[in-house]
Order: sequence, then C-alpha cells, then structure tokens
Amino acid sequence: MLPQTYDTTMSSASSSSSSSKNVGILALEVYTPRTYVKQSALEEHMGVAPGKYTLGLGQEGLAVTGDAEDVNSLCLTAVHSLLEK
Repeated sequence: MLPQTYDTTMSSASSSSSSSKNVGILALEVYTPRTYVKQSALEEHMGVAPGKYTLGLGQEGLAVTGDAEDVNSLCLTAVHSLLEK
C-alpha cells in the first residue's frame, strides 16, 4: 500500500478549483538472469568457511549474466516487459 501524499504548496484560490492527484509508483518490473551459481558451490570453490554465503548472507544462488547480456540489455528487457503490461 502506497502512503498518501498531500500537496501543501497549493494556494487557497487554486485548491478549491483543482482536485488532488494520486502520484506514486504505478508498476515495477525486475529482470533476473537465468544463469546462476549455487552459493554452496561458490563457498567450496573460493575456499571459505561453509555457510559464509548461504547462512551468513542468506543467499542460495548468485545470478550472473551471459556473454550476450549487458546492463543495457537487462534494462531493455525489464522496460519491454513493463510496457507490455
């Protein structure tokens, strides 16, 4: 639930003729790459204590981009999906 916002900058003359507007975040889209590394395997590979990433950080996997993905393609994928809704 979004908090209500109040416009306190309106003058008394204009506040009676205009209605309040709802403003805020209307939608949100997140893209997560399909490729990931299990944190337990990464702990073993890096030679750190077991549970450092899984228990200490609470992570099960680390998503990584492929060689055909960069920050621009991630953003465009999210925006495209958002515009489709």
